[in-house]
Amino acid sequence: MLYDEGRTGYGRSGAGDRAREEGRDVEGPGGGYPLMASCRATKANGEPCALAANGPQGFCWAHDPANREKRRRMASKAARSKPNRELPSIKALLEDLTEKVLAGDLATPRAGVANQLANTRLRAIEQERKNKETEELESRIEVLERAQERGGGRWRGA
Repeated sequence: MLYDEGRTGYGRSGAGDRAREEGRDVEGPGGGYPLMASCRATKANGEPCALAANGPQGFCWAHDPANREKRRRMASKAARSKPNRELPSIKALLEDLTEKVLAGDLATPRAGVANQLANTRLRAIEQERKNKETEELESRIEVLERAQERGGGRWRGA
C-alpha cells in the first residue's frame, strides 16, 4: 500500500506534526498535509504566524532574524513619510476663512491677520520638516564616515 491515511508522514516527524503539537490547524481543504512549512514565529497578538517559512530556520521573511536590519530601515522610512497632522486643520481653517469673507461674515482685515498667522504656522511646519531631514542626513553621513574610518568601504570623503 503506497498511501495509508492512518499514518502520519510515513513515520517521519514533519512540519505538520510540529504544528499539530503546538495546537495549530494544519489540515488543508482536501484533508491533506501542507506542502510548505509555516513560519514558527508568534505574532505580537499571540497568534502563530501563518506565512510560509522560506529559510532553514523556519521563519517567514518578516520574522527571519537575518532580515532584522532591512525591516528596521523600511519601518524608519515609513515613519518619515507620515504626513503632518496639522496640515488638514490649517487647510480647513483657510477654507473656513475664505467662506466667511466671501459671505461677508468676517471683516477682511481680520481675515488677513488670520491668514498671515496660518501662513506662519505653515512656514514653521516646513522648517521643522527641513530640520528633521537635515538631522537624518547628518546621521547617515556620520555612519558612512565611521564605516570609512574602519576601512569598511570604497567610499571616499571630500
